[in-house]
Amino acid sequence: MGVFHGFFRKVCLGGFFMRRTRFSLWRLGTLLLFLLSAGASMMAGCDCQDTVGVTLDAEIQSIPKTLVFESVPIGQQLTREVVIKNIGRGGLIIKELSIVNESAGEPFQLLTKKDMPLEIAPGASERLQVRYEPKRAGIARGHIRTVSNAENSDSSGVYKIDLRSTELSADISVTPNPVDFGAVKPNDTKTIKVKIQNKGSATLELFSAEFEKNIEKEFAIVTNLAYPVSIDPGKSVEMELSYSPKKQQADEYLIIRNNSKATERFRLRLVGAMAAPDIEVKPLKLVFDKTAVGTKGLKTFEIINNGSDVLEVSGITLGAGTSADFDLPSLPSSWPLVIDPKSSKQIEVAYNSSDTKDDTGTVKIASNDPDSPEVKVELEGKAQGCNLIAAPTQLHFVKADRKQVSIINQGNRPCTYKGAYFSQTTSKEFSFFLPPPAAQVISPGQKLDFLVKFSPTDAKDDNGELIIESDDPDSPMLKVKITSKLASANLCEIVPNPTILQFGFVATGRSRQLPVVLTNNGYGDCFVTKLTITTNPGNSYQVRTQIPAQGQVIPSGSKFSVNVALTPAQAGTLNGVLTITSNDSRGKPITVKLVGSSGKLCLEALPDPMDFGAVKVGCSSGLQSMEIFNVCSSSVQVTALKFGANTNKKQVEFSIKQAPTFPRPVPFGQSITVKLSYVARDLGADLGTLEIANTLAGQSPIVVTLRGEGVNTDAQKDVFKQLNKPEIDILFDVDDSCSMSNDQSNLANNFTSFVKWASSLQVDFHIGVVTTDTGKKGCLRGSPKFVTPQTPNLTTAFGNNVRVGTSGSASERGLETSYQALTAPSLTGCNAGFYRQNASLSVIYVSDERDQSPQAVNFYINFLRSLKGIRNPDKIRASAIGPTPLATCQSSSSCRYYEVTKTLRGIYEHISSANWGATLSNLGAVTFGYRTQFFLSRPADPSSIQVKVNGQVIPQGTNGWTYDANNNSVNFSKNAVPSAGALIEISYNALCLPP
Repeated sequence: MGVFHGFFRKVCLGGFFMRRTRFSLWRLGTLLLFLLSAGASMMAGCDCQDTVGVTLDAEIQSIPKTLVFESVPIGQQLTREVVIKNIGRGGLIIKELSIVNESAGEPFQLLTKKDMPLEIAPGASERLQVRYEPKRAGIARGHIRTVSNAENSDSSGVYKIDLRSTELSADISVTPNPVDFGAVKPNDTKTIKVKIQNKGSATLELFSAEFEKNIEKEFAIVTNLAYPVSIDPGKSVEMELSYSPKKQQADEYLIIRNNSKATERFRLRLVGAMAAPDIEVKPLKLVFDKTAVGTKGLKTFEIINNGSDVLEVSGITLGAGTSADFDLPSLPSSWPLVIDPKSSKQIEVAYNSSDTKDDTGTVKIASNDPDSPEVKVELEGKAQGCNLIAAPTQLHFVKADRKQVSIINQGNRPCTYKGAYFSQTTSKEFSFFLPPPAAQVISPGQKLDFLVKFSPTDAKDDNGELIIESDDPDSPMLKVKITSKLASANLCEIVPNPTILQFGFVATGRSRQLPVVLTNNGYGDCFVTKLTITTNPGNSYQVRTQIPAQGQVIPSGSKFSVNVALTPAQAGTLNGVLTITSNDSRGKPITVKLVGSSGKLCLEALPDPMDFGAVKVGCSSGLQSMEIFNVCSSSVQVTALKFGANTNKKQVEFSIKQAPTFPRPVPFGQSITVKLSYVARDLGADLGTLEIANTLAGQSPIVVTLRGEGVNTDAQKDVFKQLNKPEIDILFDVDDSCSMSNDQSNLANNFTSFVKWASSLQVDFHIGVVTTDTGKKGCLRGSPKFVTPQTPNLTTAFGNNVRVGTSGSASERGLETSYQALTAPSLTGCNAGFYRQNASLSVIYVSDERDQSPQAVNFYINFLRSLKGIRNPDKIRASAIGPTPLATCQSSSSCRYYEVTKTLRGIYEHISSANWGATLSNLGAVTFGYRTQFFLSRPADPSSIQVKVNGQVIPQGTNGWTYDANNNSVNFSKNAVPSAGALIEISYNALCLPP
């Protein structure tokens, strides 16, 4: 009604007027019709105060403005839609709606039927469907004709919506193109079928097919077509062609005449070649740079068959006049030497320098190459010069890895390395890992190393070539072939080792930690997101390895070690499952079975783990001893020793060198000794287990962890740092029998002499006290149970703790109670928080009676050593104020406390003659002082040792350092002890012990 209201407003304002002069009589009639239908009431609604001059005209819009139809084959249909919208403010009335075809065949039809007149309110629209059905090739055109009152129509009320199609045409395609007949032997004929296809939307007409030249009549049409040929859209026909070679190469065109506009003369290329060998020899000159008279140089040239037929080399000989110093050492045993097409053979030439004169010569290669039946290689032997070779000449990868290439100067003059790069055809998955900078001089006998990195992104084989440039006159560009063939097609493929983690028997309250090594055999990164124990009887198993919240990345070819601990709180069989959740391409979590048992410990093997350290590949660690102790009250038989299921799998690296005959009884308190060695067979860490079978129910086998690492060099640098604030745990083991009252007081009263060293050196210490009475289970005495630098009234607190009383057992067992204090259940129970794994440990025994502990002294020595690991002897020390004079102990083997302190580098004082202030001061200096002894990680050649402190070379001698061959350690003199925070670097050549 708003349309009518606006109309009458204009009447009230003085009459209806038109904005456009082309107002038609038909429109005027339409408006009068509106007036009559509105009625008198609308006249009453005129508001003569409305703004003058406002018009409410209809305006037509089509979406899209032009309707374009994609080409379809003749005879098929395509329907599309157009929207007619009234974008004006007045009502749109369409009187006529029709299709006008401007192309023959009436390809456009209006499918939507509407009653006329068609009224469309402002903002409203109507949808029309138009069908396109082509009858012939070309472009179809037309329009939708509307006759309406739209303000934007022409003077006749006509508004056109254009209709158009894309062009319908034939499109010829021929496959294969070009037609490559390859290499064909003379007098042979090869045929190939070609397919002629119509990829257009109109019928393709073929009129003829003729060769452009074909002078030698090498090509022929075997199966022709009956022209003219009609091919419907999407259809095809076949034609068979043949090739009979008359010359070395053939290149021709077959012209196919057709009705496609773009390619009315379609040119189909035909190529072929006559099969024949084509010899290439490189280099054509070999220059030998003599290293010394009487030595032998070896170089190679390559015979390459670039042809398409077999190359037969009938002879390779030295030419006339060639120096006798040249030789062909590795010629074939029979002739001809056959080289397949696109293949090659390497031929060696030796130069045996017999004098200082330059030598020359030639090598003649005779073959069946029709163009070059004989090729010559010039030989030149120089009296001196540089001569670089690459070793190896090929790198092959089976996983993501780094491999080394060396260039070696075999000449007697320096060579200059100019640079290295990869050929343009080399896969991007090969790259340098820290390439050496260019312009380096390589002296005679020296080498320069490169590391090539392979980082696969897919499972495809890759290849390439490393090119190394230098000033070597005969080999200025050394080439190293690089290939890969991945062992796995999976992006991430995690392989656990072992798949069954055998903990063996672990005593209740003790803990054993073993690793599971996860290897990524896939070609991409693995992401481990969760490590869980999914089957865990009694919560006995714990994962000790933490992974980042976003997941642990294991690059292709890399390993990641997951440590699992068995800490049983109950006896019996304990079987669990470790589950590794990751992006493994096989779609399932990885599981590792956990197998162990627990109960009261009877056999203990020390050290555990047995760590052989770093050993050069091909060398041995030498012998290391393991002792198996019986800590039970009855005799036990050891029935056998064997390596675990996952030990020595690829090759034998761990070996038992000396062992008793089994079965072997081990009485209570005694032990047997086994000696083992480790031989590094390859690079990388090696893990294994030794299983000790025995007659104890539920305790067989006892499992000991074995470790070693293969390295590729003799050169070794051990780096240490003198801590700014050392951490140390100190355990006083004090006799609490009836005769010890005064000695306890002396110890308490002179504690200041001991602890002053800790204050001056700013040591972070824990100091605790236990007694020699085994009935007290090695629990720390007093309150607090141990003192630290932050303990209020430190001296008083220690004095109270160390006065342990005199009501203890008269059977003093200090070694045993220190063992109790430092093992479960006491270590994790009554002594919780005292012992720190990363801190050094010092045990100080104070007793006026000999030690009566049940086990052999070696058991306690090996136990204390094993706490910090056999590779860290500097982190454990034992001292004693004991019952026997030092001189007596030095000439006797019955002083058990002395034996412990002597082996573990401590101080021994006689309790009756001790000057307590001086004695405790000496103990403090040894216990808290900066390290003076540094143990080397590999057996050292003493003559090669060099010591630096903060980058300054320290001289060997009484005012610097000395080497202790028995302990394989460097010891600093009193005047040369490295200061707090100092960086100590000890470089040396490791000895290679024979396997």
